[in-house]
Amino acid sequence: MGPLASLRSMSKHLPALNYITVHYCYFIVVCLLSSAIFWASSKPDGHISYVDSLFVVVSAMTEAGLNTVNLSSMTTWQQTILFLLIIFGSTIWVSIWTVIARKFVFYRLFMPCITQQTQRVANQHSRDDEQDDSSNPYITRSDTLSPEADLPSAAVEAEDASPPACDSSCILNQERITVKSENGCLIDLSDRHVCRCEYHALELLSVVVPLYFFLWQLLGCLGLAAWMHHNMPDTALANGINPWWLGIFNGVSAFNNSGMSLLDANMMPFQEAYFVLITMGLMILAGNTAYPIFLRFIFWCGLKILDFMTEEASFQSTKLAIKLLLKDPRRIYTNLFPSRLTWWLLFMLICLNTADWVFFELLNLHNSVVGSISVGPRILVGLFQALAVRSGGFYVSFAQARQHRLRIYRESKFGHWA
Repeated sequence: MGPLASLRSMSKHLPALNYITVHYCYFIVVCLLSSAIFWASSKPDGHISYVDSLFVVVSAMTEAGLNTVNLSSMTTWQQTILFLLIIFGSTIWVSIWTVIARKFVFYRLFMPCITQQTQRVANQHSRDDEQDDSSNPYITRSDTLSPEADLPSAAVEAEDASPPACDSSCILNQERITVKSENGCLIDLSDRHVCRCEYHALELLSVVVPLYFFLWQLLGCLGLAAWMHHNMPDTALANGINPWWLGIFNGVSAFNNSGMSLLDANMMPFQEAYFVLITMGLMILAGNTAYPIFLRFIFWCGLKILDFMTEEASFQSTKLAIKLLLKDPRRIYTNLFPSRLTWWLLFMLICLNTADWVFFELLNLHNSVVGSISVGPRILVGLFQALAVRSGGFYVSFAQARQHRLRIYRESKFGHWA
């Protein structure tokens, strides 16, 4: 048996190439390659074993946030590797490429069908014009084409079938009707309009979601880095970390819900830093559990602004795409929910985080470590810990934590995944 035949026999036992296999391959290959680079970058050589390197790399890529080695003892290049892996393993980052892939596949499958139908209608219109000219010698060519309102219905259909448009005939309440031609193309008019709106919705998502992803991290990281540099530089320098780099790393870790920190004490030095706790708390919500809420609010506000600032006939494609995203979001993007489910998500977030916050304050009434924090910062520390323990992974006051409190945090994490 030759090598080609062996490869063919092996390929029969491999899983089919689809989204889930590409997803698995992406994480496995990136983790294996990154672990080798991470391990080879240790200074001095062998300072971090390969097992620890593999564990830390997988933890960063999967946003687990666990580390067997203090990040402050790593080289700047190793910290940069973890920084990039936290970004490349983010749920929103993966969803961006899912949207782009869907838009590309949608374009390949849908646009050729529209082009074929447009060409067919245009050819029919051309034949109709030739027949009209030959039957009536008193009608010149210029008279036939001059008034746009007098064009035959075939020309109107050709204009309606043009790919870029997404007009008011896209009926969002209408069920999808799929009619296929001999070559498998969609030819039904109502279905084509709905599909066209869906494609415009994907185009809109391919712009809004990356902007959301990068702007939240850019602005949050710059704010944290500037604050740490001007207010608490000694905290970072004591661990051999540049304050700017600490703010950038912690900001990305918060938004992507990793929980890794370059400081050995994690967030405990910032117990009284109001700006740091509030900013990182918002980034924790924006990057994970509250992401569908924030994204839907952005589209809802965008639609309201467009309706208020523009005429009814303007920006029809964008307005209809946003309406489709708000009315049937799961058909377009799995991280966007309908209105009722979004309100339920907001309600559950408030209830669970409030419960964790209240239990933090009650169960630490006689805790000497937490009691040493003044009242104002202690209230904010409790709120940050409630936000971080369920998704962010940071800790700001776990020293001498009572068993009842740890048990509540454990149940909260199970409730988050449920």
